[in-house]
Amino acid sequence: MNKLNNLDPLHHMDSNIINELIKYHFSRIRYFTCCREIELFNQKERLLHCNTDEERKVIEYTNQGRYTRAFSRVTLKAKLENRYTSLHEVTSTLEISNRQARDILYNFRDLGAMEFKPKQNEQDKRDKTLYFRSAELSLRIFNQYLDYIYNENYDYVIEYLKDAISLMEYKKKLKDYEVTS
Repeated sequence: MNKLNNLDPLHHMDSNIINELIKYHFSRIRYFTCCREIELFNQKERLLHCNTDEERKVIEYTNQGRYTRAFSRVTLKAKLENRYTSLHEVTSTLEISNRQARDILYNFRDLGAMEFKPKQNEQDKRDKTLYFRSAELSLRIFNQYLDYIYNENYDYVIEYLKDAISLMEYKKKLKDYEVTS
C-alpha cells in the first residue's frame, strides 16, 4: 500500500493546495449544476421524452405534485429490483401520509403506470397488504427520460462528472491528510 501512495499524485500535496483544488472544482460544479437544472427543467416542461398521449399524461402527473416524482422513483426502484413495494415502505421512505400515498398510487394506477402483485395463494389472499410497483409504461418513460438527459450535451455531462469525481477525491484526500497530520 505504501508503494501505491507514492504513485498517487495527491500524496505529496499539502492541505492548502488540496483546499484550492476543492474550491476550484466546487465552483465548476455549482455552475454546471445550475446549467444542468435549467436544462432538466426545460426538458421536463417540454415533455421531449414522450412519444404518446398516454406517456404525456403520466409525465404530466409525475411532474405536478410535491411527492409524485419521488413516489414514482420508489416504485421504479422496486421494479428495477424485481420486487414489489408497499404503502408502508412508501410512506416511511417519503415521510408522507397513508392517504397521500394512496391518492398518488391510485392516480398512477388509473394512468396505467402501476402494477399490483397478484394474490397467488391462500397466504397471499390472507395478507391485506397492498403490494405494487411501476408498470412497464413507467419504466419505458423513465428509460426514455434517461436516454434523453444523458445523450444531450454529452461532453458537458462528462466534464460535470469529472469535476464531481475530482471534488470527492480531493475531499477524501484532505480528510486523510487531516487524520494523519
